[in-house]
Amino acid sequence: MHFRRALERYLESAREIYSALPDDWRVFLEHKLYEPAFYSTVINDWGTITTVASELGPKAFCLVDLGITLRTSTSR
Repeated sequence: MHFRRALERYLESAREIYSALPDDWRVFLEHKLYEPAFYSTVINDWGTITTVASELGPKAFCLVDLGITLRTSTSR
């Protein structure tokens, strides 16, 4: 996988979706802190998803998933 091209394709697709949003809608782009290690992801940190949201415009927001994995991993 060529990560730079994958990120460019992700951003291109996100722009297309963003441009089709109704005026009163928002889009939330999610980053999970701990994805399973057996696969890689284009959005690999909160900085990347924040940059993507910023690139899209004021209706795009960054959502960081602090779900069960984080609670479990910090309780050890």
